[in-house]
Amino acid sequence: MNSTISVAAKWGGLLVLGVAAYFLVRRLSSADAAAIAGLGGAVIGALIALASQFWAGELDRKHQLRMAALERRLEAHQQGFALWRKLLSSAHDEQTIGAVVNECQEWWNNNCLFLTAEAREKFQFAYICAASHKEYTRDRTNPELVTKNWKNITDAGEALVNGAALPTLGEKEAKILPNGEA
Repeated sequence: MNSTISVAAKWGGLLVLGVAAYFLVRRLSSADAAAIAGLGGAVIGALIALASQFWAGELDRKHQLRMAALERRLEAHQQGFALWRKLLSSAHDEQTIGAVVNECQEWWNNNCLFLTAEAREKFQFAYICAASHKEYTRDRTNPELVTKNWKNITDAGEALVNGAALPTLGEKEAKILPNGEA
């Protein structure tokens, strides 16, 4: 809003200067009129230079904000990916899964706005599913539920990588490591 007001004030000042110059020219000799016209041209040139510097500064500030947000977004996706790997490695460990799920929830609460919508949704769903995954594996009556639940947990990794606009997961990164290795 302030930038709009300052631009309007500058153009308004230019308009007033132009009208004043017009009336001065009508009452002066041709030599004086030429001098005033030259002065008016210099003032207009200075105002144009000032306006272009102002707009360039605005664009630079917006670019800096975009870059800072991009860096923060990439950092959030990387942190989420590392935490997701920790979640994967403790999904079958009853002693650590509760603490890791709590860590995921706290991290999500503090970083979810920096994630893409897909990564935000899938990461949250992954730690919710991980909290009950061990119980599903004990109940041998519904293996489809175990498979679906595990897929919900593993899908978060791909969403986090895609959210950072990086290439898709390679075989090595997506490999689920045994025995809680990360």
